[in-house]
Amino acid sequence: MISWLCYLVGIDYSKIKSGNNILLVFSINIVFTLCLAAFSFYFAIHKTTESLFLGVLLGLFFSLFILNIYRLIFSISEGELNKYDKFWDVTRFVLKRGVILIALSLFISNSLGVYVYKDQLDFHMLKYKQDLKKDFNKTVELGLLKERMEVIEEFNRKVSDDKLFDRFSKAKRDNYIKERETKLVALQEKVNLKNTIIEKKILESNFFITKIKLLNKHVPESLFLTLIIISIFLSPFYLFLLTPLFTKYDTECASVSKQIITEEYIYFKELYSELMLESIGKKMEFVENYEDPPFNNIQIKPSYRVLKKGSLLKWIEMFN
Repeated sequence: MISWLCYLVGIDYSKIKSGNNILLVFSINIVFTLCLAAFSFYFAIHKTTESLFLGVLLGLFFSLFILNIYRLIFSISEGELNKYDKFWDVTRFVLKRGVILIALSLFISNSLGVYVYKDQLDFHMLKYKQDLKKDFNKTVELGLLKERMEVIEEFNRKVSDDKLFDRFSKAKRDNYIKERETKLVALQEKVNLKNTIIEKKILESNFFITKIKLLNKHVPESLFLTLIIISIFLSPFYLFLLTPLFTKYDTECASVSKQIITEEYIYFKELYSELMLESIGKKMEFVENYEDPPFNNIQIKPSYRVLKKGSLLKWIEMFN
C-alpha cells in the first residue's frame, strides 16, 4: 500500500530504505488533501450547475490537477532540499512555487465553508431572497404604473375626442370605462404572473456565489476554516522539505540523475566525433564552452581580453 501511495505522489519507493511511517503520513496527507479538493469542487459545480455528472467530472479533474502540481513542484526541486533547512526558507519556497495551490485552497475553503456553515447561511439567504423579491416587485410596479397611466390617458383622450366632435354619449362612455377596466385587470394579472414566476425562480435558485459573499461577510468564524484548509494544502511541502528522510532521498535522486546526464553526455560526445568523421571525413571533437559540462554553470574565461570602446586610444596616450 505504501509503495502504491508513493507512486501516486511521485516518490520512488525503491530508493527509500526506512521511514515507512513518515511515508505513510506524507502520502495520506496528500490523499486527504485531494479528497477535500474533489468534494469541494464537486459541491460547488453541482450547486452552481445542478448537474451531478459535471460536478463529479470537474471534481475529479481538479483533484488530479492539484496532484500533478504537487508532483511537479517535488520534481523540479530535486537536488535543492538541502537549501531549505529552516521554516522561513520553506515558507519562501512555498510562496514562490505554490501560489496556484494557495489560490485553489482559498476557493476550496469557501466551498467547504458554504457546506459547513449551511444553517447560518440559510438565515442570511432568506433575508437576501426577500430583499431580492421586494426589489423586483418595485421594478414591476413601476412598469405597471407606466402602463396604467397609458390606459387611463387613452380613456381620457377618447372621451375628449367624442365631446370635441359631438359624438359623446353615456353608452360610449360606459364602453370606454369597461374597456379601461378590462385592460387594467389584464395588466394586473400580467404583473401577478411575473411576480409568481420570479418568486419561484428565486426560491429554487441556489445562489452559490452569493452564499460565498455572505459567508465572508456574516460568518467571521469561516476565516479559521480558511486558515486550516490552507495549512492542510501547504503541509506536504513542509513535511517534504524539513524531514531528513526526504532530504536523503532527494540527494540520492539528484546523484542518480547527475550520473545519467553525465553518461548520456559522454555518449553524445563520442557519437559527435563519429558523425563528423562520416560527414566531412575528418574527426572533430566537440568544443566545450563551460568548465562543468554538461551542466554548464561555469563558463570558460577567454584567453584574450576584450577592450572597451576608447581603450586603445587611452593605451596610446598612456605610453605616448
